[in-house]
Amino acid sequence: MSQHDYNIANANGASVRSDLNNALASVVSQNSGASEPATMFAYMLWADTTNGLLKQRNAANSAWRVRGSLKETFVVAKTGLFTAVLSDFGQTFICTNTFTMSLQAAATLSDGWFCHARNDGSGVITIDPDASETINGVASITLNPGDDCTIWCNGSTFKTIGLPNLASDTYAGAIEIAVQSEMEAGSAVNKAVTPGRQHYHPSAAKYWAYLAESGGGYTLLASYNHTSIVDNGVGNIDLNVANDFSSSNYCPLVSVTGGNFIGLPTITNGGSYNFGIRNSTTGAVADATFFTAAFGDQ
Repeated sequence: MSQHDYNIANANGASVRSDLNNALASVVSQNSGASEPATMFAYMLWADTTNGLLKQRNAANSAWRVRGSLKETFVVAKTGLFTAVLSDFGQTFICTNTFTMSLQAAATLSDGWFCHARNDGSGVITIDPDASETINGVASITLNPGDDCTIWCNGSTFKTIGLPNLASDTYAGAIEIAVQSEMEAGSAVNKAVTPGRQHYHPSAAKYWAYLAESGGGYTLLASYNHTSIVDNGVGNIDLNVANDFSSSNYCPLVSVTGGNFIGLPTITNGGSYNFGIRNSTTGAVADATFFTAAFGDQ
């Protein structure tokens, strides 16, 4: 470490030579030290060894600005809760698992501080500024698997560069894929629906079938999530579901074609239900072509 006041005092030749050498040593070592130099000049460089940062005095010679990092490692793996601080200037954090990355107070980090964050795992990384400070105008943001961004500080708040903005009714940004729980909730307006998950929405039929009666037997003409039927005799049929409902609390519907027939469904369990076909006028049992569907939670 070497620092100097850059004032060469009057002295004999050897002392002046030593003083000059000390001044030059301070210059070539960027005025390195654990604390700031006692005498400072506009645009002076200082290697702050306490925080591991290269700093430069501003034009007004009233404050230091961070210009770089003195660290030897710039890409760091993170697997759990941590706080990005002043000495993390320019660091890249490769994050896995699910945890929160906190940010030191913006005033401490100061204008121009930045770092990078990437989610290389399968969990969600939450980036949370200090106290009531915000990032992109909100209290916190999340990095989903594969997301990455640069986090910039302006001394009072934080902004990101490179993080996809989510689409909304007014913004054509990136669209996230809805997971099963979000489909079941049925309330998100900024999620995309994939074919393999659309049936989880409460409004979607989880089971349906079209069965034609002929000569006392049944032919399956079309179906969804159906395995089989069991003909228990005239006007009494069991319908078996392929992917069971989560409980016996679901809603089966039956529509019988022709004449005055009606279908009366009864839930057996999450994987099947039974119904009887009756003549609505006489009450007699009968076989008939029918359509059926069931709604509920799977």
